[in-house]
Amino acid sequence: MTAVDSDPSPAATAEPSVSVAAAASAAAGAPLSGWVDIAHRGGLTVAGRWLARTPTGRSLFVKAGDNAIAREIDAYEKLAGHPWMATIVGASTGTRAGPVLVLEDLSGAVWPPPWTPPLIKATRSEIARIAGTRPPAGTPTIGDLDPVYADRWPTIDDPVESLAALGFADRQWARAHLPALVAAAARFDRSGSSLCHLDIWSDNVCWVPATTDTPDGRIVVTDWTDWAVGNPLVMLAEWAVQTSVEPGGLPPGSVIGPAAGAASWLTGRYVGLLAAEPSWMDAPNREHLDRKVPAVLRWACDSLGLPPPETTA
Repeated sequence: MTAVDSDPSPAATAEPSVSVAAAASAAAGAPLSGWVDIAHRGGLTVAGRWLARTPTGRSLFVKAGDNAIAREIDAYEKLAGHPWMATIVGASTGTRAGPVLVLEDLSGAVWPPPWTPPLIKATRSEIARIAGTRPPAGTPTIGDLDPVYADRWPTIDDPVESLAALGFADRQWARAHLPALVAAAARFDRSGSSLCHLDIWSDNVCWVPATTDTPDGRIVVTDWTDWAVGNPLVMLAEWAVQTSVEPGGLPPGSVIGPAAGAASWLTGRYVGLLAAEPSWMDAPNREHLDRKVPAVLRWACDSLGLPPPETTA
């Protein structure tokens, strides 16, 4: 695969580079025009995203500008036909444009938030269907993606001090109860044999209204850059916590029930990221994690039968 060309960043321009437009048109099997830049509409990806039209007026979604899209293309090609997958129109990985993905346009679907109880229930059911799908041969395991999904508690120099300094608990509470969370996280086995999408949240989930083929409508899960084989509770827990801090969301415990290991592991993952302050940790990312830690920490405490902490921030 050749490197992405040196045209201006596709996420920063109204139209894609000439090479991206050409690759997308070739993948779509028709010349595309009427490009609309939608990269500003949310998400943490660095990829460029556009809507464009074929000569017959069909609107398509185009994604390019990030080499990680090659992983996503692999998922769309191997998992095509499942109702929770967007329809792939075409893809390209062998041009100067880098990987280019062309999908059906889902901009007319219902995208949360707000979440509603029926939408939460439908998404919960669709996640179970994903987990029940036989993974394609060669799918990496969650372990292959470490340290992204590793237990982060052991990487934190002083977990008690970090939790207190970040304002999520006072030191007295942390000294008394944090060892139980650390132990539960260490026992949580993230391995398994289930197909997992590891980035399910409102930007990547929508409800498509009923059609002839799907008279009840369907939940579609997008952005398959992070997918693997593992414990489906990893996928479910990440989604439940994320949903809980968005409008209309419910506490993760009311959606999943007690899950001491998963909740304690996620708490450590989020606290570890905040304590480490990686280079990509900008203000929106920090604010995002700041909202999720209290929710997942409360869930861990409820699951373990511990009193919840009082925040100090």
